[in-house]
Amino acid sequence: MNNKSGTVLPPNECALVTKADMTQLQLLVPDLPDGTPMPPLVAYLFACHARYQTDPQFVRDQIRWFESWE
Repeated sequence: MNNKSGTVLPPNECALVTKADMTQLQLLVPDLPDGTPMPPLVAYLFACHARYQTDPQFVRDQIRWFESWE
């Protein structure tokens, strides 16, 4: 269980969900024991979210690039 949201997740899984009427994202991760490293994919998602929070134009540019790639 993710103690902050009350969402039940298997102990080896995470979930990316929307909140605040789909205007925000929340990454739910299992409560890892102290000293347990964060899995690389979860760290990547956190890094992307942090970059969006500090430099939203970078993410908009990435989305535009992706849309032109299709």
